Amino acid sequence: MRTKMHDNLSKETEELFDLKQSRGGIADIEFISQYLVLQFAEKHPELTKYSDNIRILNCALELKLIEQADFDSLTQAYIEFREHYHKASLNNAKKLLSVKALPTHIGQVRKTWTRLLG
Repeated sequence: MRTKMHDNLSKETEELFDLKQSRGGIADIEFISQYLVLQFAEKHPELTKYSDNIRILNCALELKLIEQADFDSLTQAYIEFREHYHKASLNNAKKLLSVKALPTHIGQVRKTWTRLLG
């Protein structure tokens, strides 16, 4: 599903990062959150209490399903990506940034994705 979304929706180029659809972007963080819910909710129903990503990630941290470093990097990336995304929406601009603008966040999200989802 995620691959289809990326392939059909991403507007990225070699120089530009699609905040929502590029690998390491908003959609990947949202998928990680939902993966945690789907994978562990039977054992940990508290994961279903909230629908927002940051509180899901916080719950996963409290349950020790993710490490503090994962929580920190995913939430910081999510907040920063969403901030850029909202500003672009308000300005009727494209939701693309230079790949060089957020390399640490992008790399950390990709690394967490690989570790959790393969």
